[in-house]
Amino acid sequence: MSGTTAEVAALLANPAGNSLFYGFESLYAEQNQRLRSDPKYRAADIQQTSDHLLTLASALGAPASDVPAAVEAVAGAFGAPLAFPNPYPNEIGVETPRGIISYRPLQAIYQAKRLQHHGAASALEIGAGLGRTAYYAHQLGITDYTIVDLPLTNVAQAYFLAVTLGEDVVRLHGEPGFERRGGVRIAPPSWLAASTDHFDVVLNADSMTEMSIGTARDYLDQISGRCRVFLSMNQSIDHAINPFSMAQLFAERDWRADSSPYPMRPGYFEEVVDLSAVAPVAASDLRAVEA
Repeated sequence: MSGTTAEVAALLANPAGNSLFYGFESLYAEQNQRLRSDPKYRAADIQQTSDHLLTLASALGAPASDVPAAVEAVAGAFGAPLAFPNPYPNEIGVETPRGIISYRPLQAIYQAKRLQHHGAASALEIGAGLGRTAYYAHQLGITDYTIVDLPLTNVAQAYFLAVTLGEDVVRLHGEPGFERRGGVRIAPPSWLAASTDHFDVVLNADSMTEMSIGTARDYLDQISGRCRVFLSMNQSIDHAINPFSMAQLFAERDWRADSSPYPMRPGYFEEVVDLSAVAPVAASDLRAVEA
């Protein structure tokens, strides 16, 4: 906010040395320091990632019995060249020939495959973390991808995706050519409120039940009539921080969801809503989300 571009670039390039990613990514100073100083904590973290890797292999229909086999099973089931990019120094996780694996990329691979399953030639992701799902979706050929998130997170996403996919693929809101479809577009919530763009699939994973219920309702208003499928992967009412579930929000609108346990995380549900016949709702003002 008050420094130079070089200082901002240094923060984005080394998140293990600061708290910029705290809350939406595993790579931040406090976590990294604990992983390096506490062998038991580090072993538990690697074991958890290994378990999630085995779970992902099973969820993709390619079960495996150990980590090396699971890496190759996931690579085979992915359907495109698979890597785990590590653009930042001091990343810690399960070391493999395809890169260091941590918790978040495994979630992103599953989510990208589900977007592909639902025929997403174009996708909108509300609350995208570091942008890992956009990265893997791009590898699967979903190259018309839009992210809507808070502005500071937008900056982190732009850096990660520019490094991993190339600067020519990424466009931030306000840059020339942003409204042109294709590549990965990154925007704040106010853009969604003002836009009329349509998408095949809208994804929200692990964030909508952590918003205020008013903000979550606003987002559902925004996508009503503007996509074919809404794909939610969020906490159940028993697990949620806030006292509401996605099922409650769907019931308010008479939206029928196909619901099943989210295989990658206990206490979460994967809910699919067919919105192809739902009439649009009047646009809501989402400026409060940014504030």
